[in-house]
Amino acid sequence: MEALIDTPGTIEVQTVATEWAADLSGLLNLKDPKAVVAGLQNRKEPIKIYIHIIRHPEKGFFLVDTGVSKRLVEDPSGVGVGWVLRKYGGINDMNAQPSTEDVIAAEGAPIAGVYLTHIHLDSRRTIHTKRKLRARRRLCILIKKNGS
Repeated sequence: MEALIDTPGTIEVQTVATEWAADLSGLLNLKDPKAVVAGLQNRKEPIKIYIHIIRHPEKGFFLVDTGVSKRLVEDPSGVGVGWVLRKYGGINDMNAQPSTEDVIAAEGAPIAGVYLTHIHLDSRRTIHTKRKLRARRRLCILIKKNGS
């Protein structure tokens, strides 16, 4: 089986990263004894937000995760981001280049689907079409059924 996985096929995968920086204090509890012993201080922590593009010759292209939407960066309150996240979440330090919209447009074909490995602010605010909303509702139902 492993030899088969290593054999090149017709499915292509591309990974694209978007840059972000967030305060370390927003990611870790700097008062935790382990953080104190490690000497961690608050600073801007560089973060990459990934979007993966899977291209299938017959089924079209799919996204794994959603990257960063241009709307999230340009108008966070307009997409429902609360004031606390707007003020302390580092959204002003997000770079939507390339944005999810740019990635989809560059494919030159309709998107066949989106697979989410997790749901964060950068994921759920990007999903906005009816088809994607139906998929999100199914995902939420699945999460509830599993008790997570």
